[in-house]
Amino acid sequence: MQRPGRARRMSHPGWRIAAKPPATPRAMLQIHHSNRLEVLLDHLLEVLATPLADPLAPERIVVQHPGMGRWLAQEMALRTGIAANLEFPLPARFFWELLGLWFDEVPDRSEWDRERLVWRLFARLPGHASDPDFSGPARYLASEPREIKTYQLARRVADLFDQYLVYRPDLVLAWEAGEQPEPGPDARWQARLWRELAA
Repeated sequence: MQRPGRARRMSHPGWRIAAKPPATPRAMLQIHHSNRLEVLLDHLLEVLATPLADPLAPERIVVQHPGMGRWLAQEMALRTGIAANLEFPLPARFFWELLGLWFDEVPDRSEWDRERLVWRLFARLPGHASDPDFSGPARYLASEPREIKTYQLARRVADLFDQYLVYRPDLVLAWEAGEQPEPGPDARWQARLWRELAA
């Protein structure tokens, strides 16, 4: 779990990121290590005990997956009696928004944002129904209700691609270079689909 430091001029009101070192020496980014989530939650609650300068600004806590955000909100409510005005961005979205604070030309949302990716995949998946490389997904999409199945598969693949962007950038870079670093039928259709989206 990572949580940014103090707010700066261009930042989102709920972020605590330092633009320059404060007068007293202090870390801009605090990272707490533990193999127990309960210990990490204790540290997070200590940091959150100091409120933001803007009382209406949401607290933003970067989490690895949405389930962790839900767990944190529940545990914070159990321990403190309330958990409100919290945002739990995933790493990819957080870093994209951070880039947007520094560069004006960065759009609000990435083409690779998971929610956008779901609809891009939803539009492309049915076109591969007769493609031999897509035999696994095609079997899944063959049953009714087809639109719901397509959406479910698009959502799952978007989650998978989002994880690849964060945890396996070497794999997607190899795909974009036309390489196939991992064997297997699933790797083949995923690589082809990624290249289509990246074109």
